[in-house]
Amino acid sequence: MNLDALIMEQIIETSVEHNILILPIHDSIIVQIKNFNTAKKMMQDAYRNVMQDNIGINTTGNHTGIKALTPLTTQRTNRYKANLSRWKARRALFHYPKSYEK
Repeated sequence: MNLDALIMEQIIETSVEHNILILPIHDSIIVQIKNFNTAKKMMQDAYRNVMQDNIGINTTGNHTGIKALTPLTTQRTNRYKANLSRWKARRALFHYPKSYEK
C-alpha cells in the first residue's frame, strides 16, 4: 500500500471519529474554517504516525468558509523517481503543439 494512502486513511478515520466533514483530494484535504485547527493536527499526526517525521502544511482559504490543507514537502521514493524518469523520456518522443508548452 502507498504511504500517502495510509496517511489519508488515518486522516479520514480521525475525521469520522471527530464528526468533521473533510473532502480529500490526492494528498490534501478541504475543511470548513471552524475545523481548520483540528484538521491540521489530524494531518500532522497521521503523517508523523506513518513517516516517523514532521511535515509542514500549506493552507489556503477563501470567502466561502473553507480552507485547503496541503503538505509542503513530499518524499519521493526511488520507484516514483524511476517512473517519472520513464515518463519524461516517453514524453520527449512526442511533438506537442506550441499551445501545450508552458
